[in-house]
Amino acid sequence: MFLAYIPHGHCYLWESPLVGLHVVSDSLITLSYYSIPLILIYFSRKREDLPFRGILWLFSAFILACGTSHLLEIWTLWHPSYWFSGSLKAITAVISFYTALALIPVIPKALAFRSPQELEALNRELEQEIERRQRVEAQLHYILEGTGTVTGQEFFTALVEHLAKTLQVRQVCIAQQTPETPDSLTTLAVWQNGSLQKNITYPISGSPCEPVMRQREPLWVSKGVQEQFPEATAMKEIEAACYLGCPLLDRKQNVLGVLCIHHDTELDDPQTVLAIINIFAMRAAAELLRQQAEQAQLQAYDSLEESVCRATQRLRERTNELIDANISLEKEIQDRIAAEAALRESEERWQLAIQGSNEGIWDWDLKGDRIFYSTGWKNILGYRDDEIPNDPDIFLQLVHPDDKETVKQALLDHLNCKSRIYSQEFRMRCKQGTYKWVLARGQALWDETGEPVRMAGSHTNIHDRKRAEAALREGAARERALALHPRSQTG
Repeated sequence: MFLAYIPHGHCYLWESPLVGLHVVSDSLITLSYYSIPLILIYFSRKREDLPFRGILWLFSAFILACGTSHLLEIWTLWHPSYWFSGSLKAITAVISFYTALALIPVIPKALAFRSPQELEALNRELEQEIERRQRVEAQLHYILEGTGTVTGQEFFTALVEHLAKTLQVRQVCIAQQTPETPDSLTTLAVWQNGSLQKNITYPISGSPCEPVMRQREPLWVSKGVQEQFPEATAMKEIEAACYLGCPLLDRKQNVLGVLCIHHDTELDDPQTVLAIINIFAMRAAAELLRQQAEQAQLQAYDSLEESVCRATQRLRERTNELIDANISLEKEIQDRIAAEAALRESEERWQLAIQGSNEGIWDWDLKGDRIFYSTGWKNILGYRDDEIPNDPDIFLQLVHPDDKETVKQALLDHLNCKSRIYSQEFRMRCKQGTYKWVLARGQALWDETGEPVRMAGSHTNIHDRKRAEAALREGAARERALALHPRSQTG
């Protein structure tokens, strides 16, 4: 069927330079067209995440068909296979047309890709967020390291010092409201201009601490605090421009005092500062409650000692008349002394446990459903930092089944503004499979619509405290039994 045609070379009159030009040109075009699909296929296999892979395959087929067409141009110089050449060109035309149609829906998607400038801006924002989180973690670690091993007055002194140095503010103050002076606040520790100051007592009325205690919520005055509270003349000494205060609350939401900061310029990152102040306001409130409990125990010990002295005096007066009763009462005294020693020993163990405890910090981004667990948080449960991912679901998975619903309800109540502060005791599963008691405290932040956007808090290991409480209850039970015994003897 090809005998009726003449080779294409006749059109060039078989002039060697002209034939050679076409042969060399078509050969190079064929070689280039064959190499391009190979490069595209190699690139596609190396980048499995590459979008629009189908278009790459269509382009490869289209370019390969074009290269074969040029190869047949060389062939038809000596062989008149024009039907075969035309069929190949028809196939190339179909592939080309289909490729053009396939490009139409792809173009809007390709145009929607972010530009390198936008990607660079996003990367810068991400780097800034990572840097901010690392800075906050370092700040929390520094403060916890400085306050984790001290109690009592040393704790308050260390807390104001480390907060002032970490947040780089002019003044940090912890003040307590006492029953003796309900209209005033007495400072427990004040760090101002790089040094510890003497404690003072100042009126609540007219100070920025007044709305904090009245509303039992944090207060942030970004600027002009002296103009808003002109009666608080002490702020003039440090040229205060902004104020941030958090209430110290007990479990019944009663105000114990205030933790506040003053600075002479606006804060760079007030939300982060507020989160940090919230965390350590809860820690300071816990220390105040611990001191009150310790004072109550000391008073109980004094009362017990006084009771023993009175009982001893009565025994001495009745020695000659009630020898048998005297022996019984002396035995009771010895038992009471032993019980007191046991209680004191238990209290010492509890104190050592509190001093040796380490708190864990968590920070929950409710909008993005992201959470951060500090290394201390994971160490409480026996895990290394890389053994627990920062996943919000991990928390409830580790909570004891019997406590899970209570914990869920407490979180929901706080996020729905039914409780001013989140505080819950429950058990969590450790790495070894055992359960450990922790005390969780936290504070949420709400946007202008009332939706919670963030919640931060801490976990405290209270497992040893739970054991100590059990021992104290047993001691108290024995004491009540012993207290009832002498009355039965005298009756």
